[in-house]
Amino acid sequence: QLARLIAENQNLYDKFKKTGNIPMTELMKITDVYHGTVERNRKYIIAMVVIMKSKMEILQGYIKDVEKGGIRV
Repeated sequence: QLARLIAENQNLYDKFKKTGNIPMTELMKITDVYHGTVERNRKYIIAMVVIMKSKMEILQGYIKDVEKGGIRV
């Protein structure tokens, strides 16, 4: 959810794109997620944002399926 928020919020995404890092202070202002949780999952969140904003349709489809409730293997 945090990755989608960053990818869809133009202000957050611009700061992410400029620095290559999660815009932590802005993110903490608009969410109630604990700072430690974001730090612990930082690499995963960054990877998700990059995929969501790219042209990798297969991976984007996989993310959407997982968000809907998971993929059964």
